[in-house]
Amino acid sequence: MSHTVFLAGSTADDMACFADAAKQAGNQVYTANTEKEQTGAAAWNKASPISARTALLQAVASFGEVDRAVLYFDAAAFDGVYDKFTVENISRGLDDMIAGFQYMTEEFVNRYAQKADQPGSWLTFIDCSSTSETGVLTTAAEAAFKAFAEKAAEKFAGSNLKITLVRCDDATITETADWLISYWELPSAEKAASQTKTATHWVKSGGKPPLGLLGL
Repeated sequence: MSHTVFLAGSTADDMACFADAAKQAGNQVYTANTEKEQTGAAAWNKASPISARTALLQAVASFGEVDRAVLYFDAAAFDGVYDKFTVENISRGLDDMIAGFQYMTEEFVNRYAQKADQPGSWLTFIDCSSTSETGVLTTAAEAAFKAFAEKAAEKFAGSNLKITLVRCDDATITETADWLISYWELPSAEKAASQTKTATHWVKSGGKPPLGLLGL
């Protein structure tokens, strides 16, 4: 089944991997690009809630309603960027590593979770921890991303917006992208995303929907 897939991640390279996997499966892809606006991509200023709204609206205008979305946190992408504990890094890091993802989530919640007359959408949070030691700001931001994702999944389970939490572990971004495209097509994955107990569980890349938590 073909979908409109919206991608927003830590780096352009990460999004390119997801875009390639999604397109090869016959999907339309739109990305929130932190660099510049281009065909199939909206410029994304992570510090701006208006920018998040504009990116989603441009995707809808280009392809119709977005029925699959990925918010991807790659801790390794911030290695060496926010290592120094300074006022400037705290301010920039809050926007780059925390606020942007929360603004984007709020747009999906407003458009899909709270409007029964809109087609449903599926939002996937992906966390990939760095294999090397990260600075205190990146470590704190990753913890904030995970905690926010879990609370969003808990609050909106059973709504028009399905939420799935994914952890990369040892999988590469390409392996995770290929797996996720197939995972979305599983009826059991949709069921898991609709139940609070399973929606708040982090699924390992390459894993199966956690319906065992429901005794199924």
